[in-house]
Amino acid sequence: MHRDSTSARRVVVTGMGVICPTGASLEALWAGVVSGRSFVRRIQRFDTSEMPVHSGGEIDQRILEEAIPGNALKREDLTVLLASVAAGRALSDAGLAEAARDTLRVGLIMGTGMGPCHTAEDSYHQYEVRGWKGLRPTTVPRTMFNVVAGEVSMKHHLTGGHHVLAAACASGSIAIAEGYSAVLSGREDVCLAGGADSPLTLSMYGAWLNLRVLAKDPEPEKACRPFDKRRDGIVLAEGAGLLALEELEHARARGAKIYAEILGAGTTSDAAHITKPEVAGQAGAVERCLRNARLRPEDVDYINAHGTATLLNDVTETQAIKRVLGERAYRIPISSTKSILGHSMGASGAIETIVTILALQQQVAPPTVNLLERDPECDLDYVPNAARPARLRTALKNSFAFGGANAVLALRSFEG
Repeated sequence: MHRDSTSARRVVVTGMGVICPTGASLEALWAGVVSGRSFVRRIQRFDTSEMPVHSGGEIDQRILEEAIPGNALKREDLTVLLASVAAGRALSDAGLAEAARDTLRVGLIMGTGMGPCHTAEDSYHQYEVRGWKGLRPTTVPRTMFNVVAGEVSMKHHLTGGHHVLAAACASGSIAIAEGYSAVLSGREDVCLAGGADSPLTLSMYGAWLNLRVLAKDPEPEKACRPFDKRRDGIVLAEGAGLLALEELEHARARGAKIYAEILGAGTTSDAAHITKPEVAGQAGAVERCLRNARLRPEDVDYINAHGTATLLNDVTETQAIKRVLGERAYRIPISSTKSILGHSMGASGAIETIVTILALQQQVAPPTVNLLERDPECDLDYVPNAARPARLRTALKNSFAFGGANAVLALRSFEG
């Protein structure tokens, strides 16, 4: 991940693919993000009537059926399918048709927090009903975490290295950091990197309910309210986002369009508590990212926050930003787009990185919706409720996870 002072190699983003509650295109994602409304809704996939919480960032069935052909929705794990859709769209966006991929080392680093959890839940159900003889022989390979990358590499004929990276809510961002490293070192010609997760299963939802961190507002679109004084938890969501990363001269040689440049990344571990975030760990990731990217606090124009809308995270993240950026922190627009999309676990960092790149392109700071009464301890500029035109050149993307995994990415509008 480290970029030494003599390296002339630069890593750029040449393709992006996404599927999330706003839709399955970059245009739908951006239109949804700047709309100023939440795409969280009452869960339809299973019955929550006996539960105290009903909200989720669920992808509409129509969107799924349009993006996933045939009977795959009934036969394959949803996380794997979402990952495959995002990968295919990123490859197409990057102009990497299958014939072109045959001559390239195209690697894949897939972040996921929950893995093939739909298949796992179904397997446990089959065991309870039919016993061990009722389990399918494919249960083993289809419940391994690496299936999320393995299936995508097979479907899209990616012959570079592939693996799954699991770091809870930071998985997607750390996967991008590792993809950046793979391209910077020359290990891969192109690397698809990002994340996919679909934690909206009955058992997983119930477990999160018992953890008591899900937002309780009975109106789904108002449930996720990062940095607001009345916030009371996260909204689980699903989705996938993949970025095609490659070295600048390689991209130029094939005439690829270039969205943005990745300047560097910083990762740390809190090494303290499995669910309670630490200011020192988060601040350390920001500091390492700035140092790796050779940036100063005054260079930062925008931050896409982790912004989960939990009581602890939002205050901790605010304190970490202020600790590193000082007075500059008060002049930087900061967004939590989880207020719009919900929290898609290992996919969130990747989808939000795509949002950040689109913000740099459009010169617009996305809003944090449902921010009606700011918490006095969260006293920065969170772009409340409406998108805002802004001069944006350099941005940070924060991702902070259970287990104390912290990741920050630095991105810049492409400059030849």
